[in-house]
Amino acid sequence: MQELDIPVYVLHVQKRQEGLLKTDKRDALGLANMLYNQLEKGIQVGDPLQAVRRLVAPTEAAAQLRGMVRHHYELTAESIQRKNTLTAICDELFPEFTRLLRNPNLPTALALRSRFPTPADLAAAPWFALREARGRTCSVSDAKLIELQRLAAQSIGTKDPARVRGLVIEQKQLIRELDLIGQHLAQLEAEMIHMVGNSREGKILTSIPGIGPLAAATLIALIGNIANFERASQRKLVCRLGPKGSTIGVHSGLDTLVAAWGQTDETDDVSHRVEGYPMG
Repeated sequence: MQELDIPVYVLHVQKRQEGLLKTDKRDALGLANMLYNQLEKGIQVGDPLQAVRRLVAPTEAAAQLRGMVRHHYELTAESIQRKNTLTAICDELFPEFTRLLRNPNLPTALALRSRFPTPADLAAAPWFALREARGRTCSVSDAKLIELQRLAAQSIGTKDPARVRGLVIEQKQLIRELDLIGQHLAQLEAEMIHMVGNSREGKILTSIPGIGPLAAATLIALIGNIANFERASQRKLVCRLGPKGSTIGVHSGLDTLVAAWGQTDETDDVSHRVEGYPMG
């Protein structure tokens, strides 16, 4: 609605009066009366939880990052789902695999699983093919390859041909999907890092120890605009930052930055003064 220049107002969640049944008509009437009293009549309310305020549109950086952050979350969830399925397949096909390669979804492990999908394939593989599939990584030594081939020859994994065939096809497709998701995540993260580095609020956020560009992108998209928060405590609440545990340093750093953001010229437009990121 803000894109169509329609004003949007926000209000804290209200509690219905005791003994009243919930109906859309009663809820709409209550909201209309509250909006009319405060916006049209200018009546002040004593309870801050009943105050109505206009929602300020997100900054340009926040508007651009919001969709990217959401898509990044979806891709990450898809990646985790496929990794979990690949781990389950490994446990069924070659349960001894994780004795030597603890994470069966790392690049070297996936390269071996893709080249030799079953323990029988791995056990019968020539030495040069094993080294070629391993690549130049130092994490899997020649001794580990020899031991892995020995374990493959004695594996207790499933031997049912029909089941093995189905697992091999599924594993092959999942590895390709995981690789494609990884490429998309890399492209998306590169774009997010570029946008954070070129935005004012991104530069402010990344100057705080412990906040990297991807975390800054998420926070910028989450908050939208600093003008939607009257006090620093509200911003900390939204960001789930408090003076406890490992967030103490970040908490105090945010206080300092918010104080600095407030020292602007009185002639600046309000949207300019609140352009910075609402963190502290």
